[in-house]
Amino acid sequence: MVDKMRTAPRKQAEREGARESLYSAIRVRLPTFAILVLRRRAADQKSSVSAVVEALILDEILLDEVERMVKQSPEFKRVAIEWMREAVVRKRR
Repeated sequence: MVDKMRTAPRKQAEREGARESLYSAIRVRLPTFAILVLRRRAADQKSSVSAVVEALILDEILLDEVERMVKQSPEFKRVAIEWMREAVVRKRR
């Protein structure tokens, strides 16, 4: 008997693989009170700390900065476009 819950459909697996390539992990050192604030915001928003931090960072990134980086790096352009596509899909859900 095959456990159908463990086998993802091909399209879902492809989307998950693409989504994984859009994100990287880094470790940051923050004041304890800041971490507590981030956890509280995540709980209030029924979200994750990563999603809260992502939103805060994206609010600080300026369009002209992104445009400069796109011109300088084909790799940046590729991942930025992929991320934007994924963001549009998430927003529609």
